[in-house]
Amino acid sequence: MQQDSLGNPTTGITRHYTDTVMFMDSFLGNSQYFQTSTGGQEPWDPYHYLNIYVINRSYFAGTASSPSSHGAAWDGMAIQYTEFHQNSHVLTHEVGHYFGLFHIFGGTSGQGSCGDDMVADTPPQAYNLSCNYPVKSCGNTVSNDMVMNYMDYTPSSCKNMFTHGQADRMVSKLYSDRISLVNTPNCGSVGINTSSLNSVPIKLYPNPSSSSATLYMAQNLSGCILSLYSSLSKEVFRTTCQDQQITIPRNGLPSGLYYIRLMQNDQVLYTSKLIFE
Repeated sequence: MQQDSLGNPTTGITRHYTDTVMFMDSFLGNSQYFQTSTGGQEPWDPYHYLNIYVINRSYFAGTASSPSSHGAAWDGMAIQYTEFHQNSHVLTHEVGHYFGLFHIFGGTSGQGSCGDDMVADTPPQAYNLSCNYPVKSCGNTVSNDMVMNYMDYTPSSCKNMFTHGQADRMVSKLYSDRISLVNTPNCGSVGINTSSLNSVPIKLYPNPSSSSATLYMAQNLSGCILSLYSSLSKEVFRTTCQDQQITIPRNGLPSGLYYIRLMQNDQVLYTSKLIFE
């Protein structure tokens, strides 16, 4: 059951009256809809909620903040109300931006061409405004443009996919820049939430570590699951809690940043970063 910012059950949907007929967009959108004083509505805590505003706006079908803006007063996204329906993929496109995806043709705004989207399994291509397929661009003689990708500018009618690389990038951003969304106790199973995030004091030591690290818990969380993820969000270690401490072996893992998640009864109890030197 979802909870609002006061801990009350909620569907996650709120409706607000405004005298503002249309929110005027600049090139990068605006933040008027995030403020009651300008006809909008203050967002729920962006560290713990993804705020999506469905509004009447003057130009853009949708805009979204990037992971680097996590927790800012304007962190979230806004969708033109006529694009908020089951046959539109504008929201999917903007969620991609929110979790760190660039346009498949490179960049986050405008109609770029042949740029780098920082994902290995997407082709170099120009932007596309139609569903014409097959088509190649940017001197690419091997792969067709991925007109069906959610991060192109093609119509919603031909969009149906993210690549594995795009999915990995989004998960990586979730477990790094946007890790507080994972930490939030607002979402849980239906019923009484008897265990909330960090309700049990937990310490991780040593961190950084050159060999192994250990989680020390103030009480026995028998049956909990500890998972360790790489920076690419691949699970590289998993174990079940047996007592009040868990050793995380390095097991030949390369130096770098890793992410710990401790779960019990489908609820996240603890998350942390671990550095292997």
